Amino acid sequence: MDRLPPELLSHIFVLAMPEKLSYRDTDVEETTNKPQATLSLVCRYWNQVILETPQLWSYIYLCRETTEYGLQRRLELSRGAPLDVRIHTPVEYRARASESALRPLYDILVQTSDRWRTFILQGWVQNNSSLRQWIPEYLPNVVEAGYLGRVVEDDEGSFVVDTETGGTIETRFQPWTVAPKLRRFAVSAFGQFYFTGCPLVTEFAISDIAEWWGGLVATRSWHDKWEEYFITLAAMWPRLEVLEITIDLWDDTDDWHDTMAWTSKNTKWPPFHHLHTLKLNSCSEACTIPIITKMNAPNLRNIHVDSIHSCIPLPCPSITFPIDPLACRVHFDNSTLRATRTFLGSVSHLDQLAISINLKGTFGLRFRMTEKRGEVVAEELERIMADCSWVTEHTRSVEWIVPETIESFVGLRGELSDEAMLATRSVLSRLRSGNS
Repeated sequence: MDRLPPELLSHIFVLAMPEKLSYRDTDVEETTNKPQATLSLVCRYWNQVILETPQLWSYIYLCRETTEYGLQRRLELSRGAPLDVRIHTPVEYRARASESALRPLYDILVQTSDRWRTFILQGWVQNNSSLRQWIPEYLPNVVEAGYLGRVVEDDEGSFVVDTETGGTIETRFQPWTVAPKLRRFAVSAFGQFYFTGCPLVTEFAISDIAEWWGGLVATRSWHDKWEEYFITLAAMWPRLEVLEITIDLWDDTDDWHDTMAWTSKNTKWPPFHHLHTLKLNSCSEACTIPIITKMNAPNLRNIHVDSIHSCIPLPCPSITFPIDPLACRVHFDNSTLRATRTFLGSVSHLDQLAISINLKGTFGLRFRMTEKRGEVVAEELERIMADCSWVTEHTRSVEWIVPETIESFVGLRGELSDEAMLATRSVLSRLRSGNS
């Protein structure tokens, strides 16, 4: 390979690098120096080509172990190439950002912010004012961004104490970074910072929404909180195509089950004309019902509903999907078959709906066992097939997603008797045949 022209060898080296980290990745590590170091030891020619290939040095990971020389050298070798920047806030998050040992290195890096192509801030910071010191006010060329961490105090969407009056101050929806080319954005509600001046965003994912987010349910219903939130999203990102929302259930309070969580009002939510995919992860509580029933997306093609088993029975008499049933499919993942069947029983116009049910997860088929390990209660298999038949009969179409073998079925392997295994294989076989 020492006879290959440098342009071709450079291209091969770029292809040999680890895949570029996604703006959704939380496990960020400095690994991109290792391939360059190994390849550069092969011969002097390879080493020269590596040093003269800017794309090999365009990933910048700023963390506690970063040295000034290493950062400066990497920026020098990257020349004018677009940069993929990852900043891991230091352990001393309780100190002000300006006092952090990482601050001098950040001041060097931020001088190249016009070259940043992707940007992720990971870790914990003490408060919003500290968070602002790690995020430039203007990112002209960033197309992917993510904040994957937590603000310990005055988190947006929560309340802080007013030291002068002793009352509470609500901090919500306060954008400060202009990113005109931003297209994909992921954020944790524990410290959500919103970009502004970015009308091109097409994908957005928000996670870790807790009970106090957007105001306590005791004073504001989930319907009102979601409505305000979607008005904000529609105004900021009119071209949104994919929206993913994850609920954090660690705070198990009665407020989640309060009927106020789903109470609907005769208001029309703003339209999302380009939205084609809606994902509701950890959809275990009534607080998500307003999203399903009030979402105004005329071109919606896929709704993913995850983990609904904990919200059964629902506190509402019926659910209406505001979609074109002939164009949109509803996908149920990581939920028990019985919960899915019960949920569907509350859906109006069910006979027009096309759905898919994924039974590959731990919750897919939940058996009640006898006291003797591995033996399934006799009525269980009959109940499962009855649920399957009910879903098939009451929907326009259903796709059953099942494992190829019972041995790969998470949650069942090693737990059933031989007789129960045979019966389960029969159930799965009948479901597969129902797809044909």
